[in-house]
Amino acid sequence: MRAGIPIVDSSAGVYAATGILIVLAERERSGLGQWVQTSLLQAQIAMLDFQAARYLVDKQVPGQAGNEHPYSTPMGVMKTADGYINIGVGGDGQWRALCKALERADLAASSDYATLADRFRNRPKLMPLLDAIFLTQTSDLWLDKLEAAGVPAGPIYKMDEVFADPQAQELGIAVPCHHETRGDIAIVGQRLNGA
Repeated sequence: MRAGIPIVDSSAGVYAATGILIVLAERERSGLGQWVQTSLLQAQIAMLDFQAARYLVDKQVPGQAGNEHPYSTPMGVMKTADGYINIGVGGDGQWRALCKALERADLAASSDYATLADRFRNRPKLMPLLDAIFLTQTSDLWLDKLEAAGVPAGPIYKMDEVFADPQAQELGIAVPCHHETRGDIAIVGQRLNGA
């Protein structure tokens, strides 16, 4: 699935900025200059993280996983009665917490889903069950239940919802400014805290 942002361009820029900071720190320490370079290809490969490691270490060629995690189950996008949320159930404790939040002790007790390996092996059977459960309530209700149970989860927002989120508003991410032809607008601002 195509990502909604230019990941390669952005990550290469972050790596370049990080390199510049390291060089400046080295200059302060030793007085010596350094070369900084980055590569779009290197940045993209670095972002492959554990998928690259699966190949380099174990010679496994990961297949396409769509919105699902290549191994952890359940992890990914869940459709709700009014939208979508993202869940991240990584371990057996989180699985049991999810089952509690879903009020489905039978799933937690099932030998088909007892371990991460069991859930992955039985993913084709498990995910339709979870899909049907998540469709029964709204995103907000599920997120409240999952948070109370300690299950990693978050909303999947449309762009207007991103900027309406209380945390985004508290952080002041949308910075008002005046444009000479457009008038008063807002742009994405980056608050960098430090000394």
